[in-house]
Amino acid sequence: MNEYDVSVIIPVYNCEKYIKDCVKSIQNQDYPTLNKIQVLLINDGSRDNSLNVCNEIEKTVKDIKIEVISKENGGVSSARNVGIKNAKGKYMLFIDSDDFLSKSAIRKLVGFFDKNYDKIDLVSYPLYEYNSKSKRKKMLNRYKEFAETKIFDLSKDYWAIQPTMNVMVKNLYQDNILFDEKVNFHEDMLYNTEIIVKKLRMGYVREAKYYYRIYDNSATNYKENPLYSFEQFMYVAEKLFDRYKENNIPTYVQRVILNVIRYRILKDKLFPYYLEGEEWKQAYERIVNLIKRIDNDNIMQYKIMNKYHKMYLMKLKEEEIIIHHGHSRSYSINDKNDNIIISENNVEVSINRLKFKNNKIFILGVLKSTLFEFIKPNLRIDIIYNDDTIKTQELQLFETISSRFQTDIKVANFYRFECELDTEEIKRFDFKIEIDKVLMKKKFYFNFWSPFSNKIKIYKLYSGIYRLEFKNNEFYICKTNREIRKKDFKETLKKYNQINKRVNFFRILARVFHSDKKRIWLYYDRKNVFDNGYIQYKHDVAIKDDIHKYYVLDGDIKKYKKRFKGREWKNVIKFGSLKHKILFLNSDKILTSFSSLQEYCPFFRKYECYKDMLKYDLIYLQHGILHASLLRMYAKSFTPIDKFIISSNFEKENLIKNYEYSENDLIESGMPRLEEKTEYKSPENKIIFAPSWRNYLIGKSVNRNRMINIEKFKKSSYYGEIVKVLKDERLLRILKENKIVFDFKLHPIFEEYKKCFDEFSNDNIVISIGNTDLEKYKAFITDFSSFQFDFVRIKRPIIYFVPDMKEFRAGLHTYRNLDLEYDKAFGKLCLKGDELVNEIIKLINNGFMVDNIYKERMNKFFFEVENGKDILYETIKES
Repeated sequence: MNEYDVSVIIPVYNCEKYIKDCVKSIQNQDYPTLNKIQVLLINDGSRDNSLNVCNEIEKTVKDIKIEVISKENGGVSSARNVGIKNAKGKYMLFIDSDDFLSKSAIRKLVGFFDKNYDKIDLVSYPLYEYNSKSKRKKMLNRYKEFAETKIFDLSKDYWAIQPTMNVMVKNLYQDNILFDEKVNFHEDMLYNTEIIVKKLRMGYVREAKYYYRIYDNSATNYKENPLYSFEQFMYVAEKLFDRYKENNIPTYVQRVILNVIRYRILKDKLFPYYLEGEEWKQAYERIVNLIKRIDNDNIMQYKIMNKYHKMYLMKLKEEEIIIHHGHSRSYSINDKNDNIIISENNVEVSINRLKFKNNKIFILGVLKSTLFEFIKPNLRIDIIYNDDTIKTQELQLFETISSRFQTDIKVANFYRFECELDTEEIKRFDFKIEIDKVLMKKKFYFNFWSPFSNKIKIYKLYSGIYRLEFKNNEFYICKTNREIRKKDFKETLKKYNQINKRVNFFRILARVFHSDKKRIWLYYDRKNVFDNGYIQYKHDVAIKDDIHKYYVLDGDIKKYKKRFKGREWKNVIKFGSLKHKILFLNSDKILTSFSSLQEYCPFFRKYECYKDMLKYDLIYLQHGILHASLLRMYAKSFTPIDKFIISSNFEKENLIKNYEYSENDLIESGMPRLEEKTEYKSPENKIIFAPSWRNYLIGKSVNRNRMINIEKFKKSSYYGEIVKVLKDERLLRILKENKIVFDFKLHPIFEEYKKCFDEFSNDNIVISIGNTDLEKYKAFITDFSSFQFDFVRIKRPIIYFVPDMKEFRAGLHTYRNLDLEYDKAFGKLCLKGDELVNEIIKLINNGFMVDNIYKERMNKFFFEVENGKDILYETIKES
């Protein structure tokens, strides 16, 4: 007999801050009989004040029945099972302790369930993200497909699945399905699926809402990484599949697993990269075997997965593929039974970069098609001159990092092309793509034109007296004059005034001050940083020429006046000022030490509104040697970088081989700051240990602040192995005997974690934060900091220490691979604290001598460049 209409089951673990809000959302329900709601607060061994908060709620809340049950920590699955076993309601509703419900959620769900009790066992309702900082509520995209309240037939509705706990289910008491306590990730997907497959129907109530709180410290942010979830996902997927014969897995069950695979491909969390050798091979084969058990039709009909990822799964299945050439320049890709997998009737042409400047046009584009998995295309450009003569030019195609489409996994075969045209006497030009000598249709995408262009469907760029237009799949070049150009611009603004007046104001103002003959160079570093931009600016501004040069400073510029002399100071401008905005829109060159858009663009969030006006070349001066694998940040197909300043042969080879640059894109002048100093002072009796920060151990930056988690930090191998070093008696003894100071310098992002190490400070070990003069130290210990190259330059010993290599390789930091791997670097790699101590002792006993193998690498690393700043200036002036 049901004592209540609904039992709300809330597992609680270390969530003292949000429990009251969660319960209040139930207390505030517009349900007609609140006393028929049972709330079960299952305290799962919380170590904060959560249990006391729950007990207080139990004592003070009277209008709904609150029961607190406390147990030893066993995970969310065991906590929910305790709730199920104590539930006395007709229905059970699950909610996490930091989430909450909309006011009418329970009334709407119970009403729908009562009307359809015999037809369904589970009712779902939409999941909304609730941002704790902005208070913004946003429905997850998946639920936008659920257009109405209804019962879904899951044998037909291919897109309808329910993997998460925004559900209400029947309470069947002794016959209730329980959560599998072996898993605490994807446990909700397993539980829901086991209920749904009985009837293959599911209710859905669009009017009810579940609010899922997202915040920087959310466990999901790192738990979904394969390091923590791979085995759990494979266990759940294999458990669901293994209940059925090989060819008899219900379509719905396949789609549930396919949905997770789709998500993991997008986030590059499908493969356990931290594994090596035989372990990696076995894990990879498990994934492939799982995908092979998903029917082709299920993959191809899954409409929220893009076609390139579908084709990638088909490749992993290793099935026979047949290509058919159809009518009207179309192809089909068929399986071995001649069923059509994908039909292609055009090739996508993505124009990633287009510059129209000084009567020259530069285009960088990417060709995309699933056919390229099997056939390489041919590309040519037909150039039509004013006298109607036609010249055809074959274009070379290159493999491209863009093949990592919407993910960091190579899922496709795309091809990159580049071309440069002199616009003199050209009327128009057109790209022609052939596959097996068949001329293909084209579909163009532009990744740079502004909203103005997209609205009118005729794309326009201006350079001097010329205008470049794209229409009807061809590019046209025509002469214009300023009056026509001004009129055309005003008409566009008038017609599409939905772009706000502020944007219009700056666009018009920039044109008022525009001059085709005036050359403007802007120099940048980062806020409170004076790096290569500052040094090159001081050099260039002293040269008398017709170029207008400005250094852009973020913050209170008067505070830094002493850094500049008379003429230098005259052209220092404030970041984001009116002058900066006008100069930016008319700039010819931008020289910056940091390539992120927000570092040099004063219109950061409105950048799209000005793209069609911009003509500058972006000269990336760098702030260190690029040695970590950051393809999406620096590859030519993904960035606006036009020229890359390099200081070593390693960079040259790396950028050409891995980042799509050519020799013409690279300037071998060396970073300006490297030329500033050629003599170095003798070091003090000190060693510096400066590890990088870790993305997975600290929250995201919000208003330049990050959320810390002391408990999680102290549990990490990063912390544990460092503490072993700081406590090692052998290290303390040799430091004391040799009067050496061991300076442990935490990264500024980890400043709040300094207190975790302060107890280890003594006469020989200093715990500190912030910048320092690296020349003071005899040796450098780091993991992958770019400061290592400062020690390469001054040829002092380096030791690498990565105490969390598994987490690093798993991708828990901002990158997981290095372009300069440790076996080709400049010192010994240590993975454990005692290994590092052994190397430090060895180094001290050898008088801080650099081993010959590393000394030879250091000697050969940097270019020998004289007058690098002059070379840089002259090169970009002529380019």
